[in-house]
Amino acid sequence: MDWVWWTSNSVSIIVNTIGIVANSFLLFVVLKKTPKHLTSYSVLIFDNALWDLVACVGGIFILLRVVSFGPSSFNFYYGPCRLFGPGVCLIAQGLILSCHFHGIHSLLVSFAYRYYVLIRSPPRTYNVAAIIISVSLPTFFVFIAYAQSGEDQARVKADLEKNLGYDVSSECFSSEKEWGLTLSSSYLMLPPLPIYITILILRRLIISKITLQTTMSERTRQLHKQLLRVSVLLCSMTF
Repeated sequence: MDWVWWTSNSVSIIVNTIGIVANSFLLFVVLKKTPKHLTSYSVLIFDNALWDLVACVGGIFILLRVVSFGPSSFNFYYGPCRLFGPGVCLIAQGLILSCHFHGIHSLLVSFAYRYYVLIRSPPRTYNVAAIIISVSLPTFFVFIAYAQSGEDQARVKADLEKNLGYDVSSECFSSEKEWGLTLSSSYLMLPPLPIYITILILRRLIISKITLQTTMSERTRQLHKQLLRVSVLLCSMTF
């Protein structure tokens, strides 16, 4: 085991452990301390924290190390998932990616919600939940497709030994078919840019609305500013 292996795994464990603690605390606060008038918005915070928590747990579960060679990408797993085989590890890897995908879309919904409540009455909780489910459907279908994109193990082993000279007899590894890698890469890289641009526009509109709204009490104004800071914090954590 080289120092790169120890360093990458140690950093992964530390960062994901911090994420588990932080998101667990946030979930507790949402479930136990949310004021009644913020119930519908708390659904969005809960959704974001839950999937961040799943991603952090998954990160420790797989302890992924990616090795690239030309157009090919090989995944090595050093976490507990190796006890269940590379198929389970690849599914867990797909779930982690899906959590990040969904988190980006969920942030857009959060900022849209913050702007919506400045011009209309807050939506009902079940309406917010329905929107979250609708937004998550494309990510769910991408996850299902990715989970079935695993390359044949014998072929992956032969490629590793031929191209990289690795003895992988004691390793847990996988590789995606080309279409699976293209699908996940495209879905990860293409939507975020327009989403973050839209978020920046919504943020500017929200700030303008809060500043110019003359009928809003100072207490309500401060509440909207604090909730906007929460959304911005969640946005920075997703980066």
